[in-house]
Amino acid sequence: MMNKRSSLIIEEVLRDGRLSVEELATRLRVSEVSLRRDLRTLEAEGLLRRDHGGALPVEPVSYAVYSQDSSFQEQLHRNEEEKRHIGIVAANLIGDDESVAFTAGTTTTQVARSMVGRHGMRIFTNAVNIAMELGRRPEITTVLTGGTMRGSWFSLIGAPAQEAAANTFVDTAIFGASGIEPDTGVTDSHLEEAALNRALVMHARRRILVVDSSKFGVRATHRICDIRDLHLLVTSKKADPAALEPYRNAGVEVVQA
Repeated sequence: MMNKRSSLIIEEVLRDGRLSVEELATRLRVSEVSLRRDLRTLEAEGLLRRDHGGALPVEPVSYAVYSQDSSFQEQLHRNEEEKRHIGIVAANLIGDDESVAFTAGTTTTQVARSMVGRHGMRIFTNAVNIAMELGRRPEITTVLTGGTMRGSWFSLIGAPAQEAAANTFVDTAIFGASGIEPDTGVTDSHLEEAALNRALVMHARRRILVVDSSKFGVRATHRICDIRDLHLLVTSKKADPAALEPYRNAGVEVVQA
């Protein structure tokens, strides 16, 4: 099981994207010698990458396979700092031994990456990349929905995925969106993706939407759920406070990372 210091190292690297050995040692109040030893261990376990004098978040090899169609990569790096912070805060809202559904997406990917030092969790997802990120951890059980892979977005859709989602009941659902408005609700630009996300989300005891500041006031073509179906909304500190007020008024707990 991962120790406390290892979890803190990964969380700091995930938050900032890259940190030097000196910065990490200062933040964690440990010697650089001890820290370098920790970094070697974490790199060997595939949990981060070392470079000259520092450490970076690990990026799965699977992303490089789809480099010719870079839409996922481009979206992953759009508002990247916001998404990293959202991912850490949302991950810290989830406890050990929970069953959690993750929908496909770049912000949900950041949440999955931030699930460090956990055990006894059961993950259900239609995102191949999220399954690969979490499935290598023996303390976490990961289940894929099955279905047809949607290009380089790593998401599984179609009848098998829809049937699996309709029969999956979890403690918490972590999901993203193409847009969110007070009146229209939470929306997605892809018909089958929206339908599958709706099934996963509505079968969860707790529903956590994770979106960066660019998604507010955006109306996509297909509805996932009403804002009153949300329990928590995790976004960044860049979100306009006035834009968040309607969600608080609707009884949604809003957390800014």
